[in-house]
Amino acid sequence: MSLTIKVEDFEEFNEFNDSSFNLENSIEIANDILMEKMEEQNLSGFDFSTSEWKFLNNDKSYVHYNFEDVRNIVKFHSHIDDEEFVQISKCWVATNLGMKTEKRVKHSLTTLLDFLQLSQSFLNDEDLIEDLGDRLQTKEKSERYWISVYMLNFINYYEDIDPDGLYAEMLRDVKNTVSYKDLGNVRILPNGKDLIFFHTIINSFMDQLKPGEPNYYRFFPLALWWKLTTIIPLRPYEFCGIPRDGIFEKNGEYIIHLPRSDKKGNKNKNNVQLIKDIAIRDDMYQFIQTYIQHTEQFGETKTLISYKAVEWANEQLGHRVRIHKIDKEHFTYRILYTLLENFYSEVVVEVFNLTYNPKRKWNVSKGNEHKKYRELLNKVLAYSDENYHIERMVSLGDTRHIALMNLQRLGYHPVEMARLAGHTNLNTQYSYHSHQQNWVDTEVLKLMTTFKFQKNEHSRINRGFVGWELRDEFDVTNEWRDKFLLSPTQFGGRTVKKKLEIGYCTDEYQRCQVSDCAEGCDFWRITKEEYDEKKDIIKEKIRIAENRLHYVVMSLIDLHKYAISNNGDPDVSEDNFQFNQKLLQKSVELDQYVHRLAELMAIEERKLEDE
Repeated sequence: MSLTIKVEDFEEFNEFNDSSFNLENSIEIANDILMEKMEEQNLSGFDFSTSEWKFLNNDKSYVHYNFEDVRNIVKFHSHIDDEEFVQISKCWVATNLGMKTEKRVKHSLTTLLDFLQLSQSFLNDEDLIEDLGDRLQTKEKSERYWISVYMLNFINYYEDIDPDGLYAEMLRDVKNTVSYKDLGNVRILPNGKDLIFFHTIINSFMDQLKPGEPNYYRFFPLALWWKLTTIIPLRPYEFCGIPRDGIFEKNGEYIIHLPRSDKKGNKNKNNVQLIKDIAIRDDMYQFIQTYIQHTEQFGETKTLISYKAVEWANEQLGHRVRIHKIDKEHFTYRILYTLLENFYSEVVVEVFNLTYNPKRKWNVSKGNEHKKYRELLNKVLAYSDENYHIERMVSLGDTRHIALMNLQRLGYHPVEMARLAGHTNLNTQYSYHSHQQNWVDTEVLKLMTTFKFQKNEHSRINRGFVGWELRDEFDVTNEWRDKFLLSPTQFGGRTVKKKLEIGYCTDEYQRCQVSDCAEGCDFWRITKEEYDEKKDIIKEKIRIAENRLHYVVMSLIDLHKYAISNNGDPDVSEDNFQFNQKLLQKSVELDQYVHRLAELMAIEERKLEDE
C-alpha cells in the first residue's frame, strides 16, 4: 500500500490539532459534532457507535468514512487495543469535521489507514521508523509534506501513540525538507503585523462596548479567548469547555478550572502531571465575573461562555445563524470559529477598513464613519497605513503558540510548560520548537511583553499566576520627535551636550545606560540630516541586533531541547537551581535584545515616517 494524496485537499490542515483525546469527554464532544452536522445536512441512520458515517461534501456528493477499515488493520497488532483505537480515530475525524471539509477529512483518514499499514500501527521500532522516513523522502515535495502534516496532527491529538516521540521526530524531519516556498500560499503561523493588528482591534473594539449591547455578547468569547489563551496555552476545545462554575475563589486566590482529564497519557512512561486549576489575577477574574452576571438572564449554561447569549445577540442584530445547535447549554468550537470569521468580516474589514486584498482601495467614507476606531489603530501601530492588507487571519490555535513562546521567554522549565499546556509527553514540545525557530519575529516578541504570566519565585511552582495588561507598547507615532529627533532650534539651545560618532548625547552627566547609545538610551538623539547620511550604518546595527536576538532565542530553545532529551537527569530537572538560573538568564538576555532591536527599528521607522 502506498501513501498518495493531492495537495489541494489539504490546505486547511496543520500539524497542531485544536483538541486532544481523553477518555472522559472526547467521545461526547465527537458525538455532539456529528449530531449537529447530521441536523444541518438532514441525515440519519448512523451515529458515533456505527462503523460507517456519511456526509455531504460541497459538491453534494456523499463522502463515506469506514472505521471498520481501521479495525481490520490494528487488530493484527498486539500492542494496540483495536476497540479503543477505533474510538480514538472516530474522535479525531469528528473534531476535524468540526471545521474542515468532508472531502479533506476523508483524505486524512485514508492517509492514516495507509500509515497504519506501513508503520505496523505505530510500532515503536527505530529501524522500522527510519525505513518509513526513507520511503517518505522519495515522495514528491508537496506529497511528503502533507503526509507528515496529517500524521503529526494525529499524534498531536493522541500523544500516547508515540510515547518516545520517534514518529513525530521522523515526520518533522521529513516535513522540514520542504520549504514553504515550494507549497505556494501555505502559512502555518501569521506574521507579526497580523497578530498585532488583531490584538489592537479586539481590545480597542471591546473597550467601546457596554455589557448589554448585542455585540458585547457576541464578541466577548473572542476577547476572553485572546486574553486567556495568549497566556495559558489552552487548545481551543479546552477553552470552549471551561465549565460555568469553573471560576471561583479559593484560599484567597481566584482560580480557573480547566476541563482536563486525569486519565490522559496513562501509557506514557514519562507522564507529566497535568494542571487543572490555575490561579488568575483579580482583573481577569472581574472581567469574567462581569460577563457571567450579565449572561445569567439567558438561562442555564454548562459552559462558561453562554451560547444562548450569542444566539440572542444574533437575533437582535438580524444575523442568519449557519450552525443549527441541538444542545444550547454548551458553547462549542464551531461557534467560536464562526464568531472569529464574523469579527474579521464585520469589524476588522468593515469597521477598521482593513482588507485581505491588497488591490482594494481604502474606502474614505467608511474610514470617516469609524474614525474613532481608526485613530485607535493608528495610535498603537506605527506602520498602520491605509494600504495594509491582512496576509492571514489569526486562527484559534495560534494563541497556543504565543503562550508557549511566552512561557519559554520568561524562563519556564519544559516540565512546567508541559503541565500548563496539558502535555503528557515532553517530546510534544519539539513540534512547537520547530515553528518557533521560524517565528523569531521582533513584533511577536514585543507583543508578548503585553501578556503577563507571573511566577511565584518563593516556592515550587504548582500553578501559574495569570493576568493581562494592555499598554501602548507600540505607540511610536506621538513621541518620536521628542525622543530621537533633534530639530534645528535645539541645536542653538542647551539640549545637546556631546557629539557622538552617530548622533548626540543630551545627558548633562553622561550616564551611559547601554553600550551602544542608539540601542535604547533615553538621552540619545539624532538629526534628520545625520540620519540620512548614516542610515546605512543604522541599518547594519539593526541587522547585527537581529542576529543577536536570533542567537539568544535559539540558545534558549537549545536549553529546552537538552532538558527534554535528558529528562530524568537531576542536572536538568525542574527543581535544579543551576539549570533554572540558566533559563532565567537567557530570559533576561532575550528581553534586553528585544528592547534594543525595537529601539533601533523605531529610529528607522520614525525617520522614514517623517520623510
